[in-house]
Amino acid sequence: MAKTLGATVNNGLREIGEPDITEFDASDQLQNTLIDDANEAAHDLLEASRFRWGLQRDYLSTTAVQDDGGVLVTNANTTVTSAAIGASTAVDNFGSASAGQFLRLDRDKESYRIASVDTSSSPDTLVIEDSYTGATEASASLAYTILQDTYALTFSDIDELLMARYGQAQATFGTDQIDIVDIQTLMARSGGDLHRNTSGKPILMAEVGVNSSDQPEYVFWPYPDSIFLFELYFTTKFTSNTTFGTNMLGGDAPDIAYDAIGHHVKWRACMWDNDYQKADRWMAAYERARFQIVARENRTQRSERQLSVKTYRKHHLRGMRGRRVESQIAFDRLPGAY
Repeated sequence: MAKTLGATVNNGLREIGEPDITEFDASDQLQNTLIDDANEAAHDLLEASRFRWGLQRDYLSTTAVQDDGGVLVTNANTTVTSAAIGASTAVDNFGSASAGQFLRLDRDKESYRIASVDTSSSPDTLVIEDSYTGATEASASLAYTILQDTYALTFSDIDELLMARYGQAQATFGTDQIDIVDIQTLMARSGGDLHRNTSGKPILMAEVGVNSSDQPEYVFWPYPDSIFLFELYFTTKFTSNTTFGTNMLGGDAPDIAYDAIGHHVKWRACMWDNDYQKADRWMAAYERARFQIVARENRTQRSERQLSVKTYRKHHLRGMRGRRVESQIAFDRLPGAY
């Protein structure tokens, strides 16, 4: 049966004769210690293997690019004006633009971060954070793209992002998974220009810090040109600001996983209370539960008739004096080779 963080902490408090609580108090050192210990126990279990029930899942929707009409720009100025271009007669084209997105003119190689957008009067205008470095165009409007490549993960208590994939079928995008890499790898793949590739279907993402709300931000490459739905899998962390009724693990986690975390929290409580004998018993109970979890989850991977010992013998003798060398792995995997 699923257990909440509040119930788990209460079990620890009850073990040392402390009264139950109904909400967390950020100033209570004992509560914070038990919450931290619940984090430690959960992470310890998930480091043994990325059990499916230890992951949380949520979704992220991207923003389509905007390129209606054209723009007028002035060298060394930060104001950009919406304008008609070609067959378009519309001059109010920035209605979907917002601060934090990027403006890129089709003729330039620079991208400018948008500081603010003004649609209160016609034509629409926007202000870029850095002055425009190109040539002035005050009459013949230019083609442009307004794009967003960075998105914050707004999920509560996110700890580590483990996997990202498209919500659509693999056949639609060639691959359904987006690789999570470091920013150096992403920059190398993009050739140093995050906005040059306009294919619009991200294949890489990298963490680039946090926003003003302390939520992790990720940059995608190539930048999304349409509305895509990403499915994200991640682990969570718990703090004194976490909701008292937050489920410790995924809804389908086995009871023994909740028991293991509870044992570990009780161990921490007993250590706090200097009851080392009882603490030893709870730590032993935690280790037994942890072992049983790993055995249970890996049961379907075990085979009584196959070996999988990898010796990694080299093939470097192949072709020498007509000899053919096979890896020992080939023999190890033969059923019934006793």
